[in-house]
Amino acid sequence: DDGATLIYSVASDDWSQVGATEEAFAGRYGMGTAFDSGSNLVLLFGGAHWGRTDEGNHVGLGDTWVFDVESSTWTQVTPAVSPPPRIDPSFVYDSDADRVVMFGGHTELGGEVLGDTWMYDADANTWTEIESSLSSPARSGHVAWYDPGAGSMFVFGGGGEWTSWPPLPWTALGGEELWRFDSGTGNWTLSRSAPNPGYLLPAGVFYDDTSASAWILGGDAYDADRRFQGYVSDIWAYRHEEGAP
Repeated sequence: DDGATLIYSVASDDWSQVGATEEAFAGRYGMGTAFDSGSNLVLLFGGAHWGRTDEGNHVGLGDTWVFDVESSTWTQVTPAVSPPPRIDPSFVYDSDADRVVMFGGHTELGGEVLGDTWMYDADANTWTEIESSLSSPARSGHVAWYDPGAGSMFVFGGGGEWTSWPPLPWTALGGEELWRFDSGTGNWTLSRSAPNPGYLLPAGVFYDDTSASAWILGGDAYDADRRFQGYVSDIWAYRHEEGAP
């Protein structure tokens, strides 16, 4: 709630605040963040402010911020073109392209679910929309990760409609599809894998270089008939192999 930025030290096993408190981040949630190792910057886009809806809160924001790791300072940047405001987009750093890739999210509490794909160049401070004849269906509450071996972002789960919580059963996405985005070609392709976590949203995810796998933890689960089953603590790992369906 206070807009502070914290850093965790594995060596000393503790948290500490870095840099000044940013008033713009106080009460903000649902923003996209990623670490751009090529530029040594943390990038942030969008989110919304918590609070009463009649006071204009829970509406997607469209600002772009960069955090300089060396100086521990946040700076708001103003690209000439920016994506539409949103909450809960997926946000990954593509190390091959040296770009952050953003997909999906929703416009506001009970608002439209988005299915657009954008890439951000930190060096040039430019956002570029990527248009493809085939794309993942619009979704929010999904998980996404970048696989350097495959040179692609993968998207799984989420909901295709966000006017209620939990999302209506028939809008839950998951087990029947795993989408892959190649930033080099700008193309999306649909993959299928079995077994899989089923219909899931929203969950935690990270990519582990050592095992060359994405690890997905928890989330809200639906059964094969897309009936809400509640919160789960399952752990799933996905390893991509070229040539696999």
